[in-house]
Formats: sequence, structure tokens, C-alpha cells
Amino acid sequence: MKTSELMKIVEENGCNFMNSGDYYKIDGGAYIFAKVNKGNSEFLILHKLPKDIAQAVLEYAYTPLEEREEEKKYLLMFPKGYTKYGKSALTLNIHDNFYFNGGFDAEKTELSNYKKKFTQKEIDEMPFDTKFFEKVLVE
Repeated sequence: MKTSELMKIVEENGCNFMNSGDYYKIDGGAYIFAKVNKGNSEFLILHKLPKDIAQAVLEYAYTPLEEREEEKKYLLMFPKGYTKYGKSALTLNIHDNFYFNGGFDAEKTELSNYKKKFTQKEIDEMPFDTKFFEKVLVE
């Protein structure tokens, strides 16, 4: 289970999901329900936990650490002055499997047939040298 999935379940059940040092805390308002260790499968239930949250805490605690976080995604930006469009990112036309210069604001535009955010694995698998581009982490 991803951390974002656990957070969503906690919040959907009316509780707060808080980052606290080595732990995530699940807070029900007047008291803390549980703590889940970020670095291993250790967890502590301090008070009665709603069933949906309890199940999610168990699943999360036993999810391998490398599977808990979303993969980082990057924009591959064309060097300044390379395109007439200004700030532009490499874009993949999903249907035709064709890479091109997006020609639109790379950070703001999302179109369903196009992809411009790539994982490191996807970048490594591109059929050309990607060192030409500036790699920008997408938050």
C-alpha cells in the first residue's frame, strides 16, 4: 500500500494523518489512535481504531518500504533557446508512440493523449540519449 493510499483512508474516516519524525500518526482529534513506523513494519495502536483504518494500517505496515512511496516523475525540458515555444518539455503521443516538443506550457498543460511526466525507468528505456534534456522533478 502506498503512503498516499493510507492517508486517503485515514482522512475519509474523519481522522488526521500526520508526519512525525520516524512515524506517521493517526489522530482522531482528542487522542492519537495509532503510530506507523516509516522505516519498518512496526506499528502501535494506542486507542480503538476504526475498522477501515486498522485494516489499512496492517496492510501498510507489511508493505515493503520500496513499494510505499510513489515513483518520482520528471519532466525532460528542452534547453533554453532550443525551441520557439520557450519553456517546453519532451512529450509522448501515447497513441502513436511518438516523442515530440510539446509546444505548450510543460508544467500546466495536461492532455489525455499525451504524456510528459516520466519515471526514471521510462527515461532509461527511451530509444535515444536523454542527456540533452534538463531533468526536472515533478512535485
